[in-house]
This record gives sequence, structure tokens and C-alpha cells, in this order.
Amino acid sequence: MAPPKLLPIGFYERDPELVARDLLGKRLLRKTDGGSLVGIIVEAEAYYGRDDPASRAYRGMKPYNRLMWSEPGKAFIYNVHNNWLFNVIAHEPGKVGGVLIRAIEPTEGVETMKLNRGVGNLLRLTSGPGRLTKALAIDKSLNGAPVTSRDSEIQILDCFTEFEIESSGRIGVRRDLDKPLRFYIKGIGSSQSDKHDLMELRRYTSPDRKIEQPYEEDPLRTTSEKEQPLKRKKKGLCIKIHPKTSQTEGLLPQAKTKR
Repeated sequence: MAPPKLLPIGFYERDPELVARDLLGKRLLRKTDGGSLVGIIVEAEAYYGRDDPASRAYRGMKPYNRLMWSEPGKAFIYNVHNNWLFNVIAHEPGKVGGVLIRAIEPTEGVETMKLNRGVGNLLRLTSGPGRLTKALAIDKSLNGAPVTSRDSEIQILDCFTEFEIESSGRIGVRRDLDKPLRFYIKGIGSSQSDKHDLMELRRYTSPDRKIEQPYEEDPLRTTSEKEQPLKRKKKGLCIKIHPKTSQTEGLLPQAKTKR
């Protein structure tokens, strides 16, 4: 079987909004000495340049944000309240932008991720930008690494899934643009009947939730407006998750329904 296809640089040479949407369902791969850590991207936010008041590039080029002006397809990692946040540079030629990866659904190396985080709850394992970087051992050493190279320690792979996308304003921003730029897969885990699991899921997917983790409490960001749904389906496979265990069934065929 041929290895999963890497997303090419051209994938990231587009409007950050389009890239953020299209990254949903793709596989984030972190290669470590102890093995591969893999998860499906389920939540992402788009950011622009100096015309975006919530962007790290809003106040112009600085040493810490210089990568946002660089070639798309590179990892951009910065620290907020002792938590590393993982972004991918994405923008059209001559412009500035990036996509923040906010959450993944773990599929490989789950036990290692649990050890890295020191938690056993699968729903809390990678459900937030600071949580996922801890789980995947992502830090400043990967800043600038290409996610488009087989030799890189961090890669994003193509993956065909079927799901619906919803959108909202970005999480915790004080000033947002007049369009939804946070995108997430609708109903991850919602098929589970456990009420507690559903409450935990809604806590991290709702833009109206209270801030619980210090990495969310950015002084430049506050709670955003209500959800604005945006639906889209992709044909292929679907993700089946068991939030009460450390097991996932990975990617399973989606049953066809009659119209």
C-alpha cells in the first residue's frame, strides 16, 4: 500500500479561510524517537495580516512573527502563557496569513499522548491548541519546519473523510473580522449517549464556553459571537470514536443512505 499523500505547498498557497476549512479531516503526523503520533484535524482557525486585529501579524513584522510573511507550508509556533500553539503558514502570493490548529482526534500513539499530557480522558487529550501541542510534543524547536516534506518531524497528510463543517467567530478574540473564521467538524462524539462526554465535547466546541486553560486566556482575545453554521460534506470515509476508551476505530467506511 502506498503511503498517505503529503499535502503539497500549493495547498497552502491560498486564502487562509479556504485552507482552514480544507485542513479539517486531514491527518497531522508527529514523528518522534518513540514512534508516530497521529490525529485527525477537527478544528482550525484562519488568520490574516495587518488588516486582521486578532492576528499575530496585526502590528507588523516582528522577530517572533516573521514566518507569517514566509513561504506557505511551514510550521509557525509561538508561546501563549507557557503553552505552545501550532500554526501552519498559509496565504496567497504576496500576502500574509496562517491557520491555527485548535484540536485533533487522536488515532495513533494515543498512550504516548496520554503520558505526554498526564491525563487519561480522551476527550481532554487534544481538545485545544495547548493540549494538542503537549500531547504531540510540539515546541519551538519545530518552528519553521516544513509540513510538506517526508523528512520533517511534523507533516500533514491527505485523508478522505465524510463530515459536515460548522463555523463561528474565532475563540477568545477581542476584535474579530466580520465573518466566521473558526471551522470544526460537526458532531464529533455526538453519537455517544454518555451525557458527561457530550457536555465535555460542547465545552470545547462552543465559542460561548468559559475559559478553563491559561493558553486560552490571551489578553488580545475574548469570547466571540454565537455559532454560524456552514455545512459541507466530503465523500469517502468517516471517523468512528470511542471517547470513553483510549481506542478509536480510525477511519471506517461510511454507510450509504437512500434518498
